Amino acid sequence: MAKFSFHKEQFKTNDPVWKAEREALFEKLLPIIGSSKTKKNATLKRYFLKGEWTLHSEYDLDFVTKLSFLPELKKEHYFSVMKEVPWEDGKREFRHVFLYWLITGWMLNELSISDTLIDDFYTLSVDGLTHYSEESIEIEGIIHARFPWHVDQRQHNGFFMSYVTIANEWITKKQNQDKSGLTHFMPHWFSALSYLKWKGFTKGGMRKRILELFTVIQHYIPEHKNNPAAAQKQLFVDEFKRCVLEHGLVKPELIEIWQEASENTEETWVDELYECDPEKDPEVWQSWNSGPFEPLVHHSQISCQGTAETIRDLYVANNLGHPIDKVQDITVAINDILTPEFIAELPLGSADSPILASLYRIELNEKHMGTDKTRFYLDLLELQGLPESTEVATPRILILERATSHYQADLARRYCAYRSYMIDEIKYHTNKQFVRYLGFTYNPSGVTIPPDDGAKEWFERENAFKFKNVDYSPLKLSGAAFILNDPEAIDY
Repeated sequence: MAKFSFHKEQFKTNDPVWKAEREALFEKLLPIIGSSKTKKNATLKRYFLKGEWTLHSEYDLDFVTKLSFLPELKKEHYFSVMKEVPWEDGKREFRHVFLYWLITGWMLNELSISDTLIDDFYTLSVDGLTHYSEESIEIEGIIHARFPWHVDQRQHNGFFMSYVTIANEWITKKQNQDKSGLTHFMPHWFSALSYLKWKGFTKGGMRKRILELFTVIQHYIPEHKNNPAAAQKQLFVDEFKRCVLEHGLVKPELIEIWQEASENTEETWVDELYECDPEKDPEVWQSWNSGPFEPLVHHSQISCQGTAETIRDLYVANNLGHPIDKVQDITVAINDILTPEFIAELPLGSADSPILASLYRIELNEKHMGTDKTRFYLDLLELQGLPESTEVATPRILILERATSHYQADLARRYCAYRSYMIDEIKYHTNKQFVRYLGFTYNPSGVTIPPDDGAKEWFERENAFKFKNVDYSPLKLSGAAFILNDPEAIDY
């Protein structure tokens, strides 16, 4: 069993109040830091609550993680922990991993690490450097690279390419709201370009990753202002563009990719649109595999009358769509499109009661679509005939995505970015949260498909929308049942 020499001043294991508060914090963080592996979670808990570990055990934590989980983290612990790493290369790796941690910003918000301490760590991590350097320094008798992450010595794991990868993940994933160090270390990245000798970034997946980042930066669609990192992400984009103008991208290959990104219309996803038959291609219609087609549902204990009209107006106000005039506030019956499980959620007089809804249809415009080559529609359904109030929250409003054909969401970046933005905008103005039904074992053919280990956790982490975790979908054939042949047809 190992402990830090300063263990007692950090882990007050004999204080019942301290223990209770620490356990509560661990339970709060476990969904973020934990895994499906019971032994790994036990190792995490042991260190988090007791400050103990077994060196080189299967799930032993790295020393940067140990540092970050100290109950009363201070500036001086950077050197205190590094001093107790028991081998020379481990001390060098500690500095490298520490810089990686700061750039990603992982858990800085959740651990409530102050901006002042983060700034101190920024300075300590690179020995006060304001730009990239390949000089050496001595720390406790050991020679270190002053900037602890070589630009390309590890090729795609070097500072140059890793910075691109981290930035791409952070700027494109809405769920990533970490307090990133990307903007702070941007001058170091730009100044490192003149040291770059590795050519692997000029082809294949590495080039594609750079093109993706450069495209997002040059055609950035801001996140909603209510997201914690929205302002920081916008600052990163603005600063990156400024640095390109002020310092240049140095390497001809990077300059070429930047120019290609400026001309990238991101319309190739339209070429991948495809039709399918639910009987011939049932896997395409599975709700767990077709997240984009899943309806969004708002649950409430009180009437939401007028909300669908408000949502329609928000799309218009944001210049993302316009109403289909003849499909506004018309009453439609929707019994036949809903699954029995979803119908059971509704407080009806009987299972055979008609389920009526007020329908508002919106055509999404070129700005929302990111192209003028195709158009999608949204149907807003406000359920009628429900009690004014209920003891439990019940479905009140559905938003159905009306694609003209199946599409691949990971390719339709601009469309999906605006779709995500509008869910935040709706919540901001109406205080109404819309959720998707996870339904990751639901299949319209009636066959239950067991999900892979960790599928539920993956959905919750990776998808931009919140989920109601149930094993069924609201719609019999998911949202794809509403693919339109006649855009203005009323086909309920």
